[in-house]
Amino acid sequence: MAIVVVGVVACIACIAGMSMAQPCVQEDPTTKCSFPLGPPGVNLPFLSNGAYGFPGNEYEAQAINTWIHNGGIGIDTAWCYGNQVQVGQGIKLADVPRSQIFVTTKVPCLANTTLTMQYIQENLKELNLSYVDLMLIHSPGQNDPMNSRGGCVGPCANTKDRLATWAGLEQAYLQNLTKAIGVSNYKIIHIQEILDSNMMTPMVNQCPYHIGNHDDETVAFCQAHNVTYQAYSPLGGPDLHGKSVLTYPALKQVAANHNVSGAQVAFRWIMQNGVAAVTATNNTEYIHEDLSLSGFSLTASEMKTLSNVVGPPPS
Repeated sequence: MAIVVVGVVACIACIAGMSMAQPCVQEDPTTKCSFPLGPPGVNLPFLSNGAYGFPGNEYEAQAINTWIHNGGIGIDTAWCYGNQVQVGQGIKLADVPRSQIFVTTKVPCLANTTLTMQYIQENLKELNLSYVDLMLIHSPGQNDPMNSRGGCVGPCANTKDRLATWAGLEQAYLQNLTKAIGVSNYKIIHIQEILDSNMMTPMVNQCPYHIGNHDDETVAFCQAHNVTYQAYSPLGGPDLHGKSVLTYPALKQVAANHNVSGAQVAFRWIMQNGVAAVTATNNTEYIHEDLSLSGFSLTASEMKTLSNVVGPPPS
């Protein structure tokens, strides 16, 4: 038994020293623009379609099927969304080789390694998959009591709790239940906890990020430590009080300059900042639009203008 433990520790130490992330430098976001996460052949596509907010019924299955058949690769879901069965049905309905899609899911911060593994197994059962491509801790936790499917955050209250959860993701990785592991909503202090522990370095940190709200300090820290930063709410989130970045005058002007949509500019700005993204749509027109970012590039001046946008967008 001691030999097995040493072997696992050695494996984790080796992985922890790997370069886990490289910038997305290619142009086509569906097949060429992706972020190598460290393990050979594991590449996070620039754009994933998120299942958050979709009802847990056949609507979600069809949305996933539509996304895949219109060129989408990345699919983003979570235990607490309550619709992973439908996500799995959509993947099956699309009837494409498993290697042609990239599935991300998440578990709450559970403060317990064994319980974390149980949740990971439940995720796979709901999705009807033998593995996912990326498993994330949904949040660093806020001592939030678990309440059925309402608990995305989890009960973690301190470093010990978070590392116990991270150890569960490490086990899942070593057992080939996931090809990559990462975190979500983590600030520098939370990532530093993992770096100081000599455990595996997170391969991804998924956080809110869009024009008008971008934590550049955390992005820089992640990129300096080979952690791929991934944006959710790329067109605006709760911080904008229900408003969208698409109404910013500066974004509208840049879109007019290139004869593209505002959403394409918002995604292109994210891409050129070396960040991946998660959208949420089942509209075929929007899917084609979101995946068509290779025909134009923002100038340094336009990037600076959009990065300097502050305050809530107009209604």
